[in-house]
Amino acid sequence: MSDSDSASDLPVIDRNIIRSIFQMAGQRAVPLLTSIIQAYQEDAPMYCTAIEAAIESQDIEALRKSAHTLRSSSANLGGLRLADACKQLENLARSGTTEGSPDQLPALQRHYLDFFEALTAIEAEIRANGTIN
Repeated sequence: MSDSDSASDLPVIDRNIIRSIFQMAGQRAVPLLTSIIQAYQEDAPMYCTAIEAAIESQDIEALRKSAHTLRSSSANLGGLRLADACKQLENLARSGTTEGSPDQLPALQRHYLDFFEALTAIEAEIRANGTIN
């Protein structure tokens, strides 16, 4: 099984992570969680672009930093599939190379779009229902 296959075995979004954030926030859950999701949706495209640029320019350190940042922020919101794809790129950069990273970029982009869509749906659910199922 390839690394990209293992990422595909993970959920696009782990709703339990979102539920945990929601429960911890108590009465402030709706505005807090929608704010966190919006901040992610504003910042994440920048890191995707930085990853693409780092791969194109073969900048190992920029790839490591950008992949790490996107991995962490995605995992914190339950984006396990995307976080795993970022982890693979981060580990590649930590090993001192960008070799093979262009082949991983399409999966990363697909996982990013899937997660972005899932977050948008969850945000709409939270706004409409005041909770998450």
